[in-house]
Amino acid sequence: MPVTLRKAKIKTGYSFYFDISYKGKRWTEWTKIHVNEKDSPKGKKDTPEQKSEKIELAQKMKSEREREIVVLGKGLPGEIHLRERDFFDVYDELCAPRIRSAHICVNIRKKIKKFNGENKPLPILSINKAWLANFLAFLKREGMVNNTVHQYFAFMGTILREAMCLGYIVQNPHSLFGRHERPKLKRPKADHLTAEELQRFVQKETKNVDEQLKQMFLFSCFTGLRWSDCQRVTWKHIRNINVKGESQQVIVMNQQKTSDQVIVPLTPSAKALLDTLRSEIMQSKGKG
Repeated sequence: MPVTLRKAKIKTGYSFYFDISYKGKRWTEWTKIHVNEKDSPKGKKDTPEQKSEKIELAQKMKSEREREIVVLGKGLPGEIHLRERDFFDVYDELCAPRIRSAHICVNIRKKIKKFNGENKPLPILSINKAWLANFLAFLKREGMVNNTVHQYFAFMGTILREAMCLGYIVQNPHSLFGRHERPKLKRPKADHLTAEELQRFVQKETKNVDEQLKQMFLFSCFTGLRWSDCQRVTWKHIRNINVKGESQQVIVMNQQKTSDQVIVPLTPSAKALLDTLRSEIMQSKGKG
């Protein structure tokens, strides 16, 4: 094998490094994994569990490095600095442009810190399927609702995919999860008004509800338009079109959320609301 895992003595114990021989060239790559066998001003002696974790991580990094060289042909030292990056540095770099989802970035970062250990480094090469599976289990133990777990897990997949495209990792571990292994998005059952309930609401006198607000709600029910779109409807959006030889009034507008154009037929109930509104406007102008 082109990669040999070796130890180098340091003041507090030893540090792992790779002795690499590839295509007639030989060089050294440091893993930045240090095993502390005694206390020092910079840290305490590693427990047997910590020592075992570091040894296991170094062996995994060796296997990954061998795969890069043998399978992918990535053996040049010029790419080493990418794979030595700390995950949090890469995470912050990829989250920086995400202004609209900044709160999600911050919340997930806190969860990863808590899972990994507040002051422990997290080499990006240690993020594999096993790590991601353990992180997923941790999120569930935290008592988070299912859809939030789904959102966080999907976001991690996006970040890791981008990290792979930039050369920090050679494979996105998120893509190794089958559908049955990923948290499912549970869509809540939507409550809706029945035709009878809606009719009772139309006829009921609502003293504590602004009449214009009530009309807006009913217009949304009668047309199926979102509340944000109902607020934007003007007379210019109402047009007459020919449908099978007959003239029909419709609303033609671009949705605010998707920017897609929609054509919404005006139902008799929706027309009645508009006619009432038009009449009120005309009466108001007449009084003026």
